[in-house]
Amino acid sequence: SELKRFTSYEGNYTYYLLKSGEETPIEKSVGLKLDVGKPIISNVAVSKVTDSAATVTVTATDALSGVYRYEMNGVSNADGLFALSGLSPNTSYKYMVTVYDKAGNSNATECTFTTEKTDISNSVVTVGGTYTYNGGAQTPTANAVTVVLNGKTLGTDQYDFEAADNIDAGT
Repeated sequence: SELKRFTSYEGNYTYYLLKSGEETPIEKSVGLKLDVGKPIISNVAVSKVTDSAATVTVTATDALSGVYRYEMNGVSNADGLFALSGLSPNTSYKYMVTVYDKAGNSNATECTFTTEKTDISNSVVTVGGTYTYNGGAQTPTANAVTVVLNGKTLGTDQYDFEAADNIDAGT
């Protein structure tokens, strides 16, 4: 038996197998192609964005050797799904997503998103200030409003303030 070493990676090769006790070898042909191309990242989607979490889904293909792993922010997996938690509200994030194929080639792209503002539906809202009746509805300024959620006063960048459907008081 002779070991054939390929001096060129790509090409068509024929080899012969001789079964023990047989006189006629079996001929087999194989085509080899070297994978030097990077994986193709077709989609990076951000979903389930809240004020403290988000899910990033990466879709990629590699026709020759197949996708081996996905990596984002030092975390690796085989399915391209990354659940992020512990994020800050109303904050822009930028992550680098890298995809590797089985031949060791890689491709990278950026993923950016902004978390939602804090959900204040269970908060205590206090409106301060003095308002003089002028015959119409009064709208307090944003700095006259204090929002407290779970004992913590939120900054004005964590919520949107809007006064609507005010009722005229007095005559």
